[in-house]
Amino acid sequence: MNSSCECQNNIICPDCLNNPEYMINVYNDKMKNYITEIPNSHYMLEITKNCGYSAFLTIKKDKPLSKLFHKISIMYHVPINSLYVYSRVEPINKMVIPYNAQISLREYICANVSHFRPIYPAHLPVVYKIYFDDGYDHNHTYNHNNMVIDSI
Repeated sequence: MNSSCECQNNIICPDCLNNPEYMINVYNDKMKNYITEIPNSHYMLEITKNCGYSAFLTIKKDKPLSKLFHKISIMYHVPINSLYVYSRVEPINKMVIPYNAQISLREYICANVSHFRPIYPAHLPVVYKIYFDDGYDHNHTYNHNNMVIDSI
């Protein structure tokens, strides 16, 4: 808490709440701790659609592969029929991730290390890239204002 405040029992006082600089520092400290702790129990994955759009997803390491499909389906609001990864050694080597409730994500990654290598530099948290085809054709024709005018 702020050294000149009246915060008690970990309840943030109005002076601290109304101090943006202090609250930003509190937020940044908590976010840094959260991100630092993620790799202990979770995998950080970059889920990439076939059109190139991607976003991060965290999932507990010991969750079954079927849970991964479920979480991605919720994240993108579409049913997931197929997830896959590419070999870091042979980039044309595509491996489909099975929908399986008996194998944990940790077991699967450990058994397929050639397909699961961190995609960002070593000083950053480990992130693995997983792809999925959502079944949509993302080819569009754009006008000069970058507005979609026609789907090909």
